[in-house]
Amino acid sequence: MRSQLNGKCTVHTLFKDFDKTDTTYTIEEKWMFLKFMHSCGLCFPLKANPSDPDTLYTYYVFPEFLTSTKPLLVRSWFRSQRVIVFQKQFEFLPYYPLHTFISKFGTKTTYDCFWRSGILIYTDVEELEGFCIEADFEKHTLTLTLDESIASEWYEAIVSSIIVHGDKQNAEWQLISGKMQNHESPFEDTMPKSTSDLENLPDVAQKVPPPIHRKKKIVISYAKEDIGALKMLEIYFKGYSNEFDYWSDQNQDNKSGWKETIKYEFEHADGYILLISPHYMMVDKKIIHEKEIPTILKRQKEKSVPVINLFVGAFTLTSSHDVSVFNSFNKGEVMPAEESKAQDFINRFMRDEILRKFI
Repeated sequence: MRSQLNGKCTVHTLFKDFDKTDTTYTIEEKWMFLKFMHSCGLCFPLKANPSDPDTLYTYYVFPEFLTSTKPLLVRSWFRSQRVIVFQKQFEFLPYYPLHTFISKFGTKTTYDCFWRSGILIYTDVEELEGFCIEADFEKHTLTLTLDESIASEWYEAIVSSIIVHGDKQNAEWQLISGKMQNHESPFEDTMPKSTSDLENLPDVAQKVPPPIHRKKKIVISYAKEDIGALKMLEIYFKGYSNEFDYWSDQNQDNKSGWKETIKYEFEHADGYILLISPHYMMVDKKIIHEKEIPTILKRQKEKSVPVINLFVGAFTLTSSHDVSVFNSFNKGEVMPAEESKAQDFINRFMRDEILRKFI
């Protein structure tokens, strides 16, 4: 996570990481777990349009894995503003108070205004007035720096929003620098903003990170009865992992339904291999013939995505099958039933068909 866009990743990438654990999760459980992490202050969504619903394309930010370097925009703000500075000392590393604050209010600022140990939020974007909260993990402190012109309004709201062990502890903040009135509260004579005012600051449209350069991905469509042929093919695919990725629903939870993850993979593949056999052509294979094949055909027609028919054993399409769709794909290769011959075939198939057509 730390190496992927500095703590930012898509929901799809995160869900793939869930699949690497020993536990099998359904897509609904993955969404539930992500929402739980969000509610616990571990992450928050990054959207070009704040009102957009979450999808597999949505980026999520995990403050713990953000870059440790203070952004240039934040450094420039410090140099240009007259500020008042407060600090709070902790007996422990203030990861939780800071990261929950970033996760809760990260949508109120742009992605170049937060980093692993701090966040800058503008209360007035036009005037560039705002505040910054920054942690020093070596000294166990949180520092609140406010623009002098907004400090009297926003101080109480900000410190009341920093939660420590479930409590809102305001009294221990010490004035470090800046002019203040000689009262028990630094701004006793003013009408302070509330935590609701802070929460109601408008969400900012985010500049979503550009897509990461990725290897092309091949999706394999198959019948469960042909798992042996699939596994043999995957053995050889692993040897070309530097050239391309591949995907099948072999490790996908709840294979009986057309789940969101499966739908996503088929709709975003760079190419397809169809393991065609008598089992594959059976009319009761509704997922294959009502979901997978129409998606593949649409992608081929609209995006010219390559498709290769790979016939398992000696099986060939006959007049008893609906061959019109399959004839629009690559004419196909025949994988020998005998294992030794099949291995030789796959080795050639990888070289002459996969690498040539897909890569």
